[in-house]
Amino acid sequence: MDGQINSTLELVNSTSGFDVNSLASTVVKTILYSILLLLSSIGNTLVIIIVYRDETLRSNVDIFIVNMAVSDLLIPVFAIPKRIYELYMDTIWLVGGHFGSFLCKFFPFAENIANMVSVLTLVMIAVERFYSVVLPIYKPPVTKTNRLWFVVASWFLPIGAFSHLFFSWKLKLDTNGRHCQYSWGFQAWKIEFYVFFSFVIALPLFLIAFLYSTVIISLQRRKRKLNLANEQRKRREKRNRKIVFLLLLLVTVFILSWTPYSIFIFLYLFQPALILHSVHYKRMYFAALFSSLAFTAINPCLYYVFSKNYKRGLHKCLTYLIPFHCDCFVGSANEGELVMNRAEIEMARQRASTVRFTDLGV
Repeated sequence: MDGQINSTLELVNSTSGFDVNSLASTVVKTILYSILLLLSSIGNTLVIIIVYRDETLRSNVDIFIVNMAVSDLLIPVFAIPKRIYELYMDTIWLVGGHFGSFLCKFFPFAENIANMVSVLTLVMIAVERFYSVVLPIYKPPVTKTNRLWFVVASWFLPIGAFSHLFFSWKLKLDTNGRHCQYSWGFQAWKIEFYVFFSFVIALPLFLIAFLYSTVIISLQRRKRKLNLANEQRKRREKRNRKIVFLLLLLVTVFILSWTPYSIFIFLYLFQPALILHSVHYKRMYFAALFSSLAFTAINPCLYYVFSKNYKRGLHKCLTYLIPFHCDCFVGSANEGELVMNRAEIEMARQRASTVRFTDLGV
């Protein structure tokens, strides 16, 4: 997650006496990174296109999903190409001058921005679901009129939090050439990681866990009373359960993606000998780093698998791109499930225009 973490580890690795990766290993890693880059780029771009083209996808959750897709696109644009570059060049930086210095600072800045925006978006979605399910009679903090300000804040807060990276990353020139390195020293980097982990990972995930736990408890209590409810309320409660299930999957994937990398960093900080003396050091580092980046490619897949609206939007996009495609892209869905009639579209628009109980069409 943290750009300076990656560079510091690469620097330690390159000066610790270990042999460089074999050509075969480097090629395999390059292929894996390239696959991840394509999946993340295509998947998140399609999410943005689908929401833009489908007028029924205008709920708060949909807008926040687009916000997360935009932030996730920074990973295949900046982070993954830098990882591929480091496989072959390590910390050597080929671009010099002011532009080269700017790129050296901007790449870790963009990566950190992307990760923090994704986390903040997950928090905003959890808050939106909490008010919609647990406190439906109260005015929510996120409404159709002010949600744009929350989206803007989810970008400006990370920009302010990581602006110091433009001072801590510098180009250094030695006998081996230019190097893009974190220049504030290991202790400063360690403190930054502690602060980063506490306020960008641990605290938001704790808040998300609390909110969704409350939502699940509320849904379970109301499920027992559904026998006495009307059909409209039953459908609404069913939608809420499906939405919460999808969002819980997003949070679970995020945790599973970042756990290996977090464990690796803490082992490196508290038991460096255990890491650096292992013959599998570079493999462990690559596996942990790849896992953390994979989150941006898995997200769109969850939308397409568990949301009918996004699945339908994907089918329409494939129809434009592949005119003679087969229905295998959408499973066993029939035409009636893929194309909404006018009445269904109008109902979906009404749901999307409301603040309460909006849904993803799952």
